[in-house]
Order: sequence, then structure tokens, then C-alpha cells
Amino acid sequence: MLHFVSDDADPVALTEAYRSRLAPGSFHVLSHVTADHDPEIAAAAAKTYTSTANPIWPRPKERITEMFGSATLVEPGLVDASEWRPDDAVALEHVGFYAGVGRIA
Repeated sequence: MLHFVSDDADPVALTEAYRSRLAPGSFHVLSHVTADHDPEIAAAAAKTYTSTANPIWPRPKERITEMFGSATLVEPGLVDASEWRPDDAVALEHVGFYAGVGRIA
């Protein structure tokens, strides 16, 4: 859902506030839209959403990584969602989302 949060609303601070309420050993799971793999498709999707009450904000991997704060990313890290524990049922092509799981210290 963080791709529906504008930079003005500070998604990094929002995720920090969320993690601060989690018990040590908990996991912070996050997926987020990106334009890293196909900027034209992401731009078209963002343009479509600008006419709705909920525009989207595709972000680069570096910015999404910041949303994990001090949580330790578990393997395979922050990767395209198609690479998160794939099996034969998942197409191994970019899907336009990053996904990751961070463990709270």
C-alpha cells in the first residue's frame, strides 16, 4: 500500500512508526511498485491512477530499501516479487513490484 503514499506523507517515517510497535523477532513484510524494470509501463500506470482518488508513486529500489530502516532483510533480500522464493508456477519475469521481509532486532 505504500505506493499509494506520496513523498510528502513520508513513507519512510510511516514505516518506522509501524516497526517501532513490533516486538523484537517480528517480521516487516513489504512490497512496492517500481519503475526500475519498465519505466514506460510504470509511467502509464501512474498516469492512469492520477485521475483517481489514490494516485500511485512508483519508487526505485534504493528508496524502498530505506523503508526497512534497521530491520535486517532475510534472504533473498529486496528483490523483484517474481524472485521471492519462486517455484515452477511463477513466471520468472519482472512484475514491477519489489518484495522483501525484514526481521526486527
